[in-house]
Amino acid sequence: ITESHAATLAAGLAQGGKRPFLSIYSTFLQRAYDQINHDITRMNLPVVIGIDRAGIVGEDGDTHQGVFDIGFLKPLPNLIIAQGKDSQETQNLLYTAFNQEQPFALRYPRGNEEYKPVTEFTDIKIGSWELIKLTEEPRAIVLTYGKEVMTMVNKAKENDYPWWIVNMRFIKPLDIEMCNFLFQQTCPMFIYETDMLSGGLGESILAIKNNIENSPQVYIKGIEDHYVPHGSMIQLRKNEGIDTNSIVAWILSHS
Repeated sequence: ITESHAATLAAGLAQGGKRPFLSIYSTFLQRAYDQINHDITRMNLPVVIGIDRAGIVGEDGDTHQGVFDIGFLKPLPNLIIAQGKDSQETQNLLYTAFNQEQPFALRYPRGNEEYKPVTEFTDIKIGSWELIKLTEEPRAIVLTYGKEVMTMVNKAKENDYPWWIVNMRFIKPLDIEMCNFLFQQTCPMFIYETDMLSGGLGESILAIKNNIENSPQVYIKGIEDHYVPHGSMIQLRKNEGIDTNSIVAWILSHS
């Protein structure tokens, strides 16, 4: 497997007018970091990078945990990074990726997902988040990405939790307008990440918060500064405190 060669080949195809799709496991993408940096993003070439096995992968093994790509890709100029909340949004993000002119990384996790075909594709505005209001006066605002979005929505609906859920489908660029609106609210904000805290979305959002006076309290949960070992998905998420029950208890204890 030669990820570095594949990345440079994709760059060459894009330079020649093609629209390549480069699919690599998250954990192996680091092997092509130099090529992504110099051959794709520095050249601002429209390569679509499919980041497979993004997030905790469980029993694939401890070296396969795909929890670092956000942290090492986010600093690269020109690169767009996204992750859909379900199969339909992921299809529309892929459609969006092929209808714009920058490098675009689309994350998707290991595991099964109910496939719902999109009959009419829609461009999603780059850098736009989705605000799901379950009440007019929230007691908590939960910001997350990927399939955790609908998990939190369904959990809140089942228990009548007065929450707003924010679908941070674009990891980069951030939805600055949405951030500024959320920081005008009075209830606490909870950033729920399923990857490394270091270099994650929470750090980026806190950088915006630092420039806003009288903004609400922000809490962040994700994977701490250690390697995630081998184990089942269920057990590893519990160990990291990012399983659904742990997250709900965390939110309720601070809101």
